[in-house]
Amino acid sequence: MNLPTEFPRAGETPMRFHATVFLLAGLLLIVAGCAEGPDEPVADAVELTPAPEFDPVTPGGDPDSPSVPVPKVDKKTSAKKVAKKVARKGDDEGFDEDLPMVPVEQAGAMVALEAIGGEMKLDFRDRIVEIDLKGTEMDDKSAVHLAALKDVRSINLSDTKVTDAAMAHLAKLSRLNRLFLYGTEVTDKGLVHLGKLSSLETLCLDETRISDEGMSNLKGLVQLEVLHLRSRLPVSDTSIPVIIRFEKLRELKVEGTKITPEGLERLKRKLPDCRIE
Repeated sequence: MNLPTEFPRAGETPMRFHATVFLLAGLLLIVAGCAEGPDEPVADAVELTPAPEFDPVTPGGDPDSPSVPVPKVDKKTSAKKVAKKVARKGDDEGFDEDLPMVPVEQAGAMVALEAIGGEMKLDFRDRIVEIDLKGTEMDDKSAVHLAALKDVRSINLSDTKVTDAAMAHLAKLSRLNRLFLYGTEVTDKGLVHLGKLSSLETLCLDETRISDEGMSNLKGLVQLEVLHLRSRLPVSDTSIPVIIRFEKLRELKVEGTKITPEGLERLKRKLPDCRIE
């Protein structure tokens, strides 16, 4: 550092001298402060308190609120696993929360119907709403299990061994809206029971044994939107007054029946919004 070698003469303003002195004094204060060490507190310093730690917040992560399981829709599940869960209901050990909780009254039916090849779908409440038994060993004896499926919406019994006796069990299913009976031995007697299914929207009777006489039992199915009567059925123009009562009909298939060309034209006039084949 270069110190001043000349001092102000008498009568001169000592501005340069004073500035130099102040600079030296400031440097001495800085050096003295650093020499005191890092452990000495700084005057007027404010002690900072670290912020408290919190667990990360996640949806549903409140420890005071119970967890709510989110059910899955349209699940296909092994009936044996479901029955096992029903049997263990209330036991903590071995209870699998990932399995659907099928109502007890439906669990037995689910096991029996799956045993003959049935496939089931469940709704968000774990209730059976759809069952497909097409081409299985389903018969009148096994059909008794269908009556337990109070929430079922769709049943496919095509190409099975069911007859009119099985239809009596279906009559108890007030929520059923889709029924497929293609290639079964159902006759006019069975249609007496089907006429009670007022919620039915789709009915497939292809390759069954019904006639005009049985068709009269279906006149109360005013919610019908799809009706199939194909393949050599003895259904003729006599059934047209019944068919045109289905004002919501949008699909009608009558290929192979005894309905005449004139009868088809009449159906098209009365049901202008329906596709008729």
